[in-house]
Amino acid sequence: MNNPACDNSIDVDCLSLEEARDLIRQLMLEIDYLSEDKKILLNRLFGKKSEKTNRDQLHLFEQEEEDEDEDEEQVIPTHTRRKSKKNRQGRPAFPAHLPREEFHCELSGDDLSCPDCEAELKRIGEDICERGHIVPAKIIVRRFIKGKYACPNGHVLKTAEAPAAVVPRVKYEPSVYAHIAVSRFGDHLPYTRQESIFKRQGFAIPRSTMGDMMQRLGEIAGEPILKQMLKELLTEDVVQADETTITVLKEGQKGTLSGYMWVYRSPTKVLFDFTIGRESLGPTTILALFFGILQIDSYSGYNEIVIKNSLIRAGCWSHARRKFHDALKSNKKHGAAMLSLIGRLFRIEAILKWLRVRRHLCDDDFFALRVAVRTRYSKPVIEKIETRLLDVKAMRSILPKSAMGKAVKYAWNQRETLKAFIEHGCVELDNNAAERAIRQVAVGRKNYMFAGSVKGGKTAAILYSLIGSCKVLGINPQAYLEDVLMKVAITPQSEAHILTPWGWQKSQAQNSIANLAD
Repeated sequence: MNNPACDNSIDVDCLSLEEARDLIRQLMLEIDYLSEDKKILLNRLFGKKSEKTNRDQLHLFEQEEEDEDEDEEQVIPTHTRRKSKKNRQGRPAFPAHLPREEFHCELSGDDLSCPDCEAELKRIGEDICERGHIVPAKIIVRRFIKGKYACPNGHVLKTAEAPAAVVPRVKYEPSVYAHIAVSRFGDHLPYTRQESIFKRQGFAIPRSTMGDMMQRLGEIAGEPILKQMLKELLTEDVVQADETTITVLKEGQKGTLSGYMWVYRSPTKVLFDFTIGRESLGPTTILALFFGILQIDSYSGYNEIVIKNSLIRAGCWSHARRKFHDALKSNKKHGAAMLSLIGRLFRIEAILKWLRVRRHLCDDDFFALRVAVRTRYSKPVIEKIETRLLDVKAMRSILPKSAMGKAVKYAWNQRETLKAFIEHGCVELDNNAAERAIRQVAVGRKNYMFAGSVKGGKTAAILYSLIGSCKVLGINPQAYLEDVLMKVAITPQSEAHILTPWGWQKSQAQNSIANLAD
């Protein structure tokens, strides 16, 4: 019989008793599904964003497994040791590299006399206190007075050259370009807010001018630097990928387009790409020469490049955990059991990272340790997860459209990709690094709302790539952009590797060492 709940034109009065009962059952199920979805959405809007759960609370819902797990793991309650007042540290000092201005405070006049014997006080030392002071951003106009020289015999006339600019006849120095780019794509300030900030300083840079400046910056940096960044990224063993939406205005007409910003991430490299639509064209084009391990979620848009290049596809346990976290509200017993098992995988990874720091392991040694530990400890946990997934799938009370049914289906369908991390020590347990990188797009999108054009979306991808990589490497994007803008025009393509954020960081370190040696 066809589903009567989906037929809006059904005549209820003509239904038989059995058909009416089927209709009621279908509608009750639909109400349950919608109520469950409503709880999940409300929790995402108003509940805690963190997916961390209390292990002790999870064990309350899996009493039947206590005897089974008792031999495997003993949880020792932790306690916090209170520090004595003697060991407490005061306010942290200002970093040594910050410039300092000195102000001498001395006694004078009657204050130099002793209040008891009226003798003159002698200076015996000094106390020093430091206070932070901010100088707001300001524009300094640099006037280049170019001397003119002429031959006394009238043969030749020469004019001294001013320092090179970003582009010929430009009005602003590279520092202004870098400041606007970092404010927009690093600190998420729309051009309108930057325009207001500049007005407070007594001058105006219209938002349209700022947009043109960023487009020029993207053209200057995008061709040589982004090509080199992509070339080096594709040599990595593992690349993580993710995507998010961005609204794009149609040029010259009303309406908007659905754009997508894609991020490709390695431990030290971040690259963004912009496309219209969410088709597989984006990853297929960018990853055409990649033949390593691709760590992604379950999105089918990556299937084409995975098959074409025979890539190893690694899954993300954070995505799987997130679905069981959503299902915990409606099915506490099975949700808690699955979250407890997945939590063991994450605790093993946390211990491995702690061991790396403690033992000062290089990449190769750390990856070998990961494979050994994961094979011995993580693999049995995954076998338990798969067994429980089969058990839950077989339960008639767990409906496929319920939150628990969707979570089980996702984990079961992705089980092979979720196991890839065991055999490959270079693969992380989750795809969170890519999600953290693309978060700057999501935060920026809430502020500037949309990209002004398709060209604007491509410019944003270029600048997000440069600034995002700077953030990952811990270098100042303002200093990087300002320096690179002056070098990009005079650097041959064969040396483009020194213009990438990681290449620039390495060259800066080498220059510092050379200066110290001199």
